[in-house]
Amino acid sequence: MKLREGLMAKSWFTNINNKIKSLFIKTQTINQDKDHLLELPRFLKTDIKEYVESLDCPTTYQDSVQNAIAPILKKWLENPEAENSIVILGNPVENLSKIIDNSIENWKGDRPTLEIITPLPFSHRPRNFLTITEQIKQSFELHPQVEIENLNDIDTIPDEESLEERTTIIVIPNLEQLFLRDIEGWNSVIFLREIIIHNPNCFWIIGCNHLAWDFLNYVCQIKAYFNSIHALPTLDGEMLKNWLDPVVKTVVSNKFTQNQQLINDTSEDNRDESYWTYLAEESSGIPSIALNLWINSLRLDKDNVEEDKLAQITFEDILDQKSQYTLQQITPRLPDLASLTIDDRYLVHSVLIHNHINRTHLALSLGEPESQIEARIQRLLRESILIRENGALSIAPPYYKKLKQELINNNFFVGEQL
Repeated sequence: MKLREGLMAKSWFTNINNKIKSLFIKTQTINQDKDHLLELPRFLKTDIKEYVESLDCPTTYQDSVQNAIAPILKKWLENPEAENSIVILGNPVENLSKIIDNSIENWKGDRPTLEIITPLPFSHRPRNFLTITEQIKQSFELHPQVEIENLNDIDTIPDEESLEERTTIIVIPNLEQLFLRDIEGWNSVIFLREIIIHNPNCFWIIGCNHLAWDFLNYVCQIKAYFNSIHALPTLDGEMLKNWLDPVVKTVVSNKFTQNQQLINDTSEDNRDESYWTYLAEESSGIPSIALNLWINSLRLDKDNVEEDKLAQITFEDILDQKSQYTLQQITPRLPDLASLTIDDRYLVHSVLIHNHINRTHLALSLGEPESQIEARIQRLLRESILIRENGALSIAPPYYKKLKQELINNNFFVGEQL
């Protein structure tokens, strides 16, 4: 009992200490003279964002995924009765497919020589979601090492000789693109689940977002079939700095300077540490959110650019060591969230579950005519809460943290992770 009380007291103290530290950082982030600063044009923000997104995901993510997969894969190669899968869970605003790909491509240390296939690389769910099961079947027909027929009749107990057949890793990077929240919309996931458990001689790496995973557990008890479930970690300030610092140096070169009024501290190192600590707190340690906040915190000095010529500045100008443009950072802040109706919340909740979803599928998931949800979609697009890309809707990363809290406050089930 005393040990438990001691742990609870320690947890309470740590929580309070973190809040005090956060408050200390916030109260020091004051008196920023924005009169001499200009916000970057949208096209420059886009260029910087695309540059960062063309690079690998944070090494913290890659190390986490590799360390989760390695021991399970090793057991599977050595023990005929070992589990044959791992689920990697992330947030709906993270590119989980890229994270898994980078983790495999940049594998540290020895890796068994195995064939790695991605038979279901759906970046978006098929237009006719009722055909997903058939498309899964057709995709696996190209890979004879995967049994897909008469699965219920397969009752083979793996033995030592079967270890020689274990030569294939199968990656399912976006499980949420293989179902729709609609009547019979998750039969495809049940079919895939049966394929996985009846094919022990293949090793399966499955990516899914937290909300989709918890929804699938609610409708088809998917957690009962997978023992190894690994959630991506949150990144602290130092991890975010290690990820973005090389980008800072490449994109804005040595001309980059921090706003000296960002933190009222005589130590440059302390200012730098405080900036990244605050960025980690604001973004909840989620890189996609941190990236957007960091870019939105960049400013140009009015002394170095005429405001009416702002639109003429190119990405190459920013890169040019000899140019006069110097970027500065101001305090990164999450955008304010507009007031949402109950219908807005249902729509946002569905988009989060499905990650990327087109209008037709979104309407089906809400049980409403497409014409009836269009006005809501347009308003959320204008508020920049939704973003539209390649015909699909998704949540803008900077709004994810506040949206999720909004849903929690209104009794929506949003899973176990923030």
